[in-house]
Amino acid sequence: MKQIQSMLPLVLMGAAFWFLILRPNRKKQAAMVAMIDSLGPGSRVITSSGIKGTIISMGDSEVVLEIAPGVNTRWTKGAITKVEKAD
Repeated sequence: MKQIQSMLPLVLMGAAFWFLILRPNRKKQAAMVAMIDSLGPGSRVITSSGIKGTIISMGDSEVVLEIAPGVNTRWTKGAITKVEKAD
C-alpha cells in the first residue's frame, strides 16, 4: 500500500501533463492536417510568413500560389497556415 501511495503523485503528474500539453497539441495538429487536406485549386490562403495567395495547383508535398497576377510561387504544404474566408 505504501508503494502505491508513493507512486500516486507521479501518475497524477503524468496524467496532468497528457491532458494539459499533449492532448491539445494533437488536436491542433489534426485540425491543421484536416485544413490542408481540404484545400484545392482556387482556395485563398495565407502562408506562415503572411503572404496571401490563391492556390493554382497542388502536389503531394507542395502547392503553387499565385500571389499577384502572373506571379506564381512554390510553397510546401506546411507553410499554409490559414484559409481566407470568402468575402
